[in-house]
Amino acid sequence: MSFRKVSTVVTGPLSGNVTSGISNDFYCTADNNWRGSGVTRQDCKAAIELLYTKEVRHHGDQDLEFLSPRATQRSPNSMRTPRAYTIGSCTLAIVMLNFFPEGILPGAEKRLYSSRDVSSFLELYTIATQIYQYCLLNKAQPGWAVAGSREAIGVFLWGAKSEIDKFVRPGMASFGESINLTILPAVALNSNVNISVSADKR
Repeated sequence: MSFRKVSTVVTGPLSGNVTSGISNDFYCTADNNWRGSGVTRQDCKAAIELLYTKEVRHHGDQDLEFLSPRATQRSPNSMRTPRAYTIGSCTLAIVMLNFFPEGILPGAEKRLYSSRDVSSFLELYTIATQIYQYCLLNKAQPGWAVAGSREAIGVFLWGAKSEIDKFVRPGMASFGESINLTILPAVALNSNVNISVSADKR
């Protein structure tokens, strides 16, 4: 499978009120390999809300070690990637950047990425929300951003069944369901807000 390198990359700073360690660059693309048959804003909003219900409610801002598929697990607080949260036309994916061959990701640095990195689901959720705001709402395009203390984790919003989705999906931990879109606390995905969440004590 081949992807063409994206020649036009739109980058922008994240909103100012974010916690330290969150990426300051994110990338939007009009590449059809990321769109598939189309990506709707409503489905991407719902995929982000699915990440919240499946992961942020349980783990909150707990530091977790995210691993590429073949990395050795060293901690009980490890999460294997790739992970996908799909609603309708949109997939929110969490993938270690060393998973991708050079040239597939618009804007990616040419460097060796670690097979493990530390982040929290709250950080990944916050970044996904900002990708949604900048790329989906402002540009009507899929996009991605770097996360993690080593900047080795990618957070992606792309078309379900797009070429890049098909490339990543084999072996991916996948979550998808019909959810109630009113379950989030007072977090508006179309406005800049500070997000503070505690893990449920279940």
